[in-house]
Amino acid sequence: MLLFNGKGLVYKGAIDDNVKDASAAKAHYLKDAINAPAKTKLLKCKKLNL
Repeated sequence: MLLFNGKGLVYKGAIDDNVKDASAAKAHYLKDAINAPAKTKLLKCKKLNL
C-alpha cells in the first residue's frame, strides 16, 4: 500500500498485521499512518539531489 499527500509519499507498507483476516488484525499500520500527521511534529530535512 502506498499513501501520498500533497507533498509526496507518506507511507509504504502493509495495511495491517493479518493478511488473511482483517478482523483479526492487532496492528493497523495504514490507519496509524493516516492519523500520524496530526500527532507528530514535522522535521526539516535537506533535499538531496540524486
